[in-house]
Amino acid sequence: MLAALTFVPVMPAALHASSTVNPDASAILVGAVVMLLGLAWERGRIPLWTLAVAGAIAGGTKFTSLLAVGVMCGLFLVRAQPVALGRAWWERRKARRTARRLDDDRDRSLDVPNLPGADDSISPRRPVEYLLGIVVMLGTAFVVSGLWLTFDRMRATIDPIQVPQNQTLAFHGIPPAYSVFSPTQVFAWLPPWNGYDPVRFTSPYVIDARTLMTYVFAGAVILAALRVARRDTISLFAICCLVAALVGAPAFVLLNVGVSKVLVNPEARYGLSLVPFMAAIVASYARNRIGTTLLWAGSLTSFAVVVGTMLAH
Repeated sequence: MLAALTFVPVMPAALHASSTVNPDASAILVGAVVMLLGLAWERGRIPLWTLAVAGAIAGGTKFTSLLAVGVMCGLFLVRAQPVALGRAWWERRKARRTARRLDDDRDRSLDVPNLPGADDSISPRRPVEYLLGIVVMLGTAFVVSGLWLTFDRMRATIDPIQVPQNQTLAFHGIPPAYSVFSPTQVFAWLPPWNGYDPVRFTSPYVIDARTLMTYVFAGAVILAALRVARRDTISLFAICCLVAALVGAPAFVLLNVGVSKVLVNPEARYGLSLVPFMAAIVASYARNRIGTTLLWAGSLTSFAVVVGTMLAH
């Protein structure tokens, strides 16, 4: 895991967000907190209210940090088996109606099926508890985000349309498809690496290091998503990150046009809360000494090249 995280400083988006005062500076930490609290709750180590804390932290820092909440809730939704849960609930309801008509306690106890219980091979949580966890985490995140947006609107600030940048990017109507689904938008968060990059920090060697990092992270996420299984936490992280990255970035463009009337690209730093999940996916592939050694060699070499270039200038 540490070897995978060593790739993070190679990302210009992470360097830019971490070296300036902006809400995105905490995105990686927020994603890690949401992941750790979600997994700890799933394994029965912490109470339900800690999911509310995770949602509040994500919603209280920046709206784009809800990507991490979405990934965790996606895992909970798959583990909840909503189709099987709904079918069991419907069968239970029909059985209860039949039992009432028969008015026979013995038949009622025999005919009413139980709802699905916990799968001990995964976690002690029952499917209904997973759904409750989704409501608590996602609900708290949206409530806190809504309160923050309301407070922001109440402050004495100028009209956003008066900002020169917003005037330049102003757009009314439905944006063209090439502005929403271009490679710049669709792959902006897979992984979220690109960003403000001073020319003096760029060299052919730095570009090589960043290309290696991009292939490692994107390849690991895609390959893990292809083997998705309900019992496999890493593969569920991968499919949720893939959906969040490929759908979230174009959705961000449409949301900005609909709410703020501006057409802007989804900056890579907006997706940094996905980095902890992607790092865990990358680390999962290093299952022996050879894999671990190769991962460390690639990450340390990339780190040395980028930091060395920065120090040299």
